[in-house]
Amino acid sequence: MQTDFCGRGYVDAMCYDISLTRAPIKPIAAVLQALRTKGYTILHTREGHRPDLSDLPANKRWRSRNIGAGIAIRARAAHPCPRRKRLGDHS
Repeated sequence: MQTDFCGRGYVDAMCYDISLTRAPIKPIAAVLQALRTKGYTILHTREGHRPDLSDLPANKRWRSRNIGAGIAIRARAAHPCPRRKRLGDHS
């Protein structure tokens, strides 16, 4: 489940109706709970790009720039949780 499709993300920024993209949240939560109850390991991943955005696809760069969205960048190569950066922000 990607938060971009659940509010305060890409779909929401485009002013689309997010009710359809939010629909799987409860079923996914139920599956996760069932797996945790049975002792399965749940891995969570995060998307992130290099700080210089050299690995950012051109179409994503264009789309993000046009809607004023930030891009998740990795703070360090081994850091699992990226921070958001607006295109053109060099900090």
